[in-house]
Amino acid sequence: MATKAKPKSKAASASRSAAAKVKTAPTPVTPAVSNPPAKQAASSGFRLNPPKMSTFWASMTLGVVGLLVYLLHISKLLSFTWSSPLAFVLMLLAFVLLVLGLLVKGF
Repeated sequence: MATKAKPKSKAASASRSAAAKVKTAPTPVTPAVSNPPAKQAASSGFRLNPPKMSTFWASMTLGVVGLLVYLLHISKLLSFTWSSPLAFVLMLLAFVLLVLGLLVKGF
């Protein structure tokens, strides 16, 4: 015949009975997302493609040259009348080239 183990102290038995009486709140159920954001962006039809390395570096080169022309124009080391518009056009071309590389696949 098996004997039941007696609790060692009254405090241990009181904590066990108190733990048995505590009810836990049910966990809230979160609704499942039918279409995650990544799939929503892909289904909208607007995609950006990474540009080729040559397109990226050509864009960066044009941008740096445009920035240097502008800095030389500000410091009065390049005093041509067309140096400021040249810097603007170079920076604009760099931006347009980079955007085309993002929008047109394989560019």
